Amino acid sequence: RSGRCSLHLESAPLLGRSGPSASTVSPGSGALSSIRTRTRRTCHEESGLILVEGVTEVAMLREFGWAWAGHDLDKQAFVDAVSIVPIGTKVGQWSVNLLATRGHELCSRLAVLRDSDLPFDGTPKKPAWYQDHDASIVDIFLSHPTLEPAITPGNEGIVSSALDQLEIDVPEDGITPESVHALFRSAKKASKSSPAIPAGVGAARKAEFALAIAEFLADAVKLGGTISIPDHIATMFDFIYSDFAPARSTLDDQNDSNLDDLE
Repeated sequence: RSGRCSLHLESAPLLGRSGPSASTVSPGSGALSSIRTRTRRTCHEESGLILVEGVTEVAMLREFGWAWAGHDLDKQAFVDAVSIVPIGTKVGQWSVNLLATRGHELCSRLAVLRDSDLPFDGTPKKPAWYQDHDASIVDIFLSHPTLEPAITPGNEGIVSSALDQLEIDVPEDGITPESVHALFRSAKKASKSSPAIPAGVGAARKAEFALAIAEFLADAVKLGGTISIPDHIATMFDFIYSDFAPARSTLDDQNDSNLDDLE
């Protein structure tokens, strides 16, 4: 199962703006032409595309996809085929404009998974640039405040197993979205309105934690264990799949035809 987590990553380095060559990419450059060629092929062949921040999120998300698919063979085929592309940074407007400029979309469906990066009591909002795109083609799904705490409710046993594998102590107040966020949060400098926030004790092992979560999710799927799929992730898969799903009437006609052949 671990092999599936690494699928469809061939175009990942081309989409990020970070890196020494980022400033050399211009609208008329061969590099950008190469990006468009690759992403056009990916989008048209597979219909839908999911953009995420990092490779470890790909691993975790794919396993949630298997749980979302359940025993539905069409959904299983979709999860196996859909491209989940890590950008290497928080997914922003540039990548979405590249793939889904209104009226010139390369994909029939494009989903973006990104963090809200707000306090727990904040209200997650899609970025203002989202309005520039066709909502029937592009949608943004927010992990609040980040992915790790967002996937914790209902999956406390999996989170506990992942922490144990990494030999990170379970927080004294138990496993909650708040305690998991505190474990893996990044450091923040002081500002005029808020004091400095130190990095969590597990901040440097955030990627290891995500891969461990993916491993235990895979085991749960294989063994029929309980997995709680976060609402925003389930909605994201529903959004992408709605363009991929076969028409039920067509399937019914095929089934009727098969029955007639058997008779």
